[in-house]
Amino acid sequence: MFCALLHAQATLEVKVNNISSSKGNILFALFNQPDGFPKTPEKAFALKEMKAVKGEISAVFQGLPAGTYALAVFHDANGDGKLNSNAIGIPKEDYGFSNNARPMFSAPEFSDARFAFTRELKIVIRVN
Repeated sequence: MFCALLHAQATLEVKVNNISSSKGNILFALFNQPDGFPKTPEKAFALKEMKAVKGEISAVFQGLPAGTYALAVFHDANGDGKLNSNAIGIPKEDYGFSNNARPMFSAPEFSDARFAFTRELKIVIRVN
């Protein structure tokens, strides 16, 4: 039994709520460093994509090492794989961040959205 506990996978469960429709996908970008957060998902530690469900959806990241992370989530309603914005850069698709970080005029900094992860954690992100 004790050996099984030592080898249990570390899990981060992310619940995303306020999803406006079942169109497209929900994209998750989990960062373990400030570089690239949140605008360059290619620099994320882990990426996940799930079919959108109106209302609420949950995703699980397994096997994560302990550390500091920040998560960016967006509803890719039109399925083009990117967060679409208008001419002045305001997103036209719903998005959210860990800690429900919401700066007024720009994307949040890693420090605004960061959270400590050790072995098991559940977080909730509201997209708007």
